[in-house]
Amino acid sequence: MVSNAFQACVDISVSPMEGFDSVKGKKHWAWCPFILVSACSAGMFLYYFSVVDFDWLVDQILSQGDMSDAEIEASAQFMSKTSMTWSTTLGAVIGLVVINAVMAIYFNLVTKVIQPNELSFTGWYGFSWWISTPLIASSLLGILVILFSSGGMIGMEDLAPAGFGFVVNKSSDWFGLWNSITVFSLWSIYLCSVGLKSWLGINTNRAFYVAVAPSVAIYGVWSLFIVL
Repeated sequence: MVSNAFQACVDISVSPMEGFDSVKGKKHWAWCPFILVSACSAGMFLYYFSVVDFDWLVDQILSQGDMSDAEIEASAQFMSKTSMTWSTTLGAVIGLVVINAVMAIYFNLVTKVIQPNELSFTGWYGFSWWISTPLIASSLLGILVILFSSGGMIGMEDLAPAGFGFVVNKSSDWFGLWNSITVFSLWSIYLCSVGLKSWLGINTNRAFYVAVAPSVAIYGVWSLFIVL
């Protein structure tokens, strides 16, 4: 029997079904994955900006845009290390909070249709944080990449070494899409499927369809923007 929230985080990673069974009625435990995921993400970016060669990073960012030399010079003047450090770090954490809120709304609406249940938005918001736990491992891997790098020339895309960006060239319009698909994002979809099966008692196929639908929609729209 799981006795604390931290143990539940571990159990959801190594034995998902048992882990989700144990946390279903413990809404207050969701603070644990929220804190761990947010802290690891913030820690990775804070460490990144303390190590990266900032002038090199700015050059890399500006060179990717279709701007004139004058526009590049003007933009560079507004890109300070402090502002980028905090905007990126806080943006990552706030982004997680917002994305998980949107996911909670999705789960709350869809599950009411496919399987009537008494779970509220707050219950599904906690669920969204439980299925985000693979981001802990993703952030720790990113920290290892920074730790073993040399010269401080580390692009932000290098912080996701488990991504599938290697299937296309970095200059390709498709690189961002493929690099955002990682082993950890697939792991999260798997956890979502298992969690839905545990909490709602639905079959594996139905749980998988609900779990994968948001990703299919996001990457489908992204692909259309690239093509068009």
